[in-house]
Amino acid sequence: MTHYSLSNWLEFFGRAHDGINLIAGFPKSQLWRFHPGEEILLEQRIARQERWINHIAGLEELDQNFFMPYWVPIQENMCEWYIDLSDPAFPVFSAYFFEEEPYGWYKNIISNSLADLILSIENGADFESLIKKENQGTLDIIYRELAIRNQ
Repeated sequence: MTHYSLSNWLEFFGRAHDGINLIAGFPKSQLWRFHPGEEILLEQRIARQERWINHIAGLEELDQNFFMPYWVPIQENMCEWYIDLSDPAFPVFSAYFFEEEPYGWYKNIISNSLADLILSIENGADFESLIKKENQGTLDIIYRELAIRNQ
């Protein structure tokens, strides 16, 4: 992995941090497992991101080639959903590992933008449907990869 500096992404990181804190203000009962935990200071989120960067630097090559230091894990203790800072819309996605030949990681888009996700939460999003969408995206990845493998 090439050297990565969070300072290159600090403006975008600050905007993602603000979005995550907006989401944290909603009740956990509304957001289920998506809830990011309590609102935190920017310095605390920077420290989390630095831990994330250090974590991925220690991963095996297959994992290191997939996970990016400019992805912001949304939940503190559960790296399940991420925000991609390299895209100005800040898409929100989960990561899925395909456990059959060909092995590999895949992005499963939950929302094309963080702003759209926040608006859907403000409008009373049905997170059961969102999780079903995530599960369907995972199944689509599996079906696609199995079809490629079996050609």
